[in-house]
Parts: sequence; structure tokens; C-alpha cells
Amino acid sequence: MKAITLGLMVGLPKQTEDRWCGMLQSIIAIAPDRVTLARYRHQPDLVPGHCAIDADVLPDDALCRRFSALAVEVLCGVGCRWIGADHFVLDDDPLVSALDQDRLRRNLIG
Repeated sequence: MKAITLGLMVGLPKQTEDRWCGMLQSIIAIAPDRVTLARYRHQPDLVPGHCAIDADVLPDDALCRRFSALAVEVLCGVGCRWIGADHFVLDDDPLVSALDQDRLRRNLIG
């Protein structure tokens, strides 16, 4: 099966609830087969490019949790299935069958 997966990043600089909701609506319009969420981790000591990002413009943990909850609400509301902490798929995706049959596994690679 070929599937289009779109990855979203939670916790980016200046990310707001309004912008996040607008982005989720854009994702719905694109209609990918799968959507993944990842959390931005600000690590200026390890990633040199992060030094250019002001940590004061990053959303706090509570807001990032709100973004994730909104993703669940919005994506599940349009027919996606939440199959794990960071993956959403359409109901006809083979991953849904694997989940329903308790065969879905995840490792560090995917």
C-alpha cells in the first residue's frame, strides 16, 4: 500500500492555538493518508542552529499538550483513527486492522 504521510511539529517558536487550529484545517484539506506528530526539543547545547531561537517564544508544555489534544479532537473528528501517541491514519489503513487485531507494534525505527 502506498500512503502519503504528513509530519507535524508541536512546540515551534511562536506557535499559537489559533495558528495550530488553522494548520490542522489545512491538513484536513490536503487529506493525507497518515499524520504524525513530533515535539520540538530545544537543545541549543547540542544543535548549533537552536542557538538562534529565543526560548522565550517557544510554547510551554501545557500549550504543547493542548496542541496534541486538539490534533486528536480535530483529526479523529474527520475520520482519522488515532493509533498511538503520535500517529493518525484513515479508517481503511492496514495499521487500523493491525491495531484492532492487537498486532500493531512499534520500535525505535517506526
